Amino acid sequence: PNSRDTTTQLSYLEAYDSYKKLIPKYLRENTKGLSGDDKDNAQYDVEDFFAFQVDKGRSDLTQFSRLLLNELREGREIQLTIKGFASPRAKSDYNVNLTKRRISSLVNYLAEYESGVFLPFIQNSDSSGGRLTFMEVPFGEYMADQEVSDELGDEKLSIYSRAASLERKIEIQSVERASPDSLFAEFKPLQRVHDFGNIQADYPVEYTFAFTNTGTDTLRIDSIAATCECTVPELSQNVLAPGEKAEILVIFNPGNKSGNVVRVVQVFTNAGTEPEKLTITANVQ
Repeated sequence: PNSRDTTTQLSYLEAYDSYKKLIPKYLRENTKGLSGDDKDNAQYDVEDFFAFQVDKGRSDLTQFSRLLLNELREGREIQLTIKGFASPRAKSDYNVNLTKRRISSLVNYLAEYESGVFLPFIQNSDSSGGRLTFMEVPFGEYMADQEVSDELGDEKLSIYSRAASLERKIEIQSVERASPDSLFAEFKPLQRVHDFGNIQADYPVEYTFAFTNTGTDTLRIDSIAATCECTVPELSQNVLAPGEKAEILVIFNPGNKSGNVVRVVQVFTNAGTEPEKLTITANVQ
């Protein structure tokens, strides 16, 4: 709490256990001032959230970890794309770092799983050839529902409500798997999300996304497209040999926009049927 660190020593399970201890407080805050059916419904809503969101997520993670370990022991190279989200209560730049810590807790969980059984795969030292890497996508509050309260003085809505609680989460968005001896091209950016933080509406900003072809075949960039005319992507080169690096410069002109904005650049390649996505976020003032 109250930190701008981007990593944490906590594992996901430690955070989960601490969170579960807050159930009585969530019940108390959500039923405050209510009676009869309204109080019963509010209590049920809290119990339902913890059972079917928090506990189910914990159970799904356990099952996923076992399946992931089996794949790695078969010599698979696997990249996990992990998204982090936050509710809008705190400032935008704080929330981006908060979601980085949430992602860090999941990486810590895997590093500690069954006394470190994943560590050889994370360190690329297992004799099977299996390897585990991570792509972190910290969205902060930028993807939060606009209806969720950010009022500091109303903790019931901005902290303890089901709507606010649902925004505080980690998602394993995708699992990419490749056989070590297969021929494939792979688009691998250094990062998929860049947060400009607070910017002025009058001044364009830009950021360069670096990426590498980490596959064993030639990577071709067929086209790139932005979701808004205010965002202009520029590609340094469109054909990359295995191991070669290139860049995509993204220029964002806020114009008459204000508040939290999210813009996506889609990169169409021969590495897959779905476009790769690079995201910029900003709080336009």
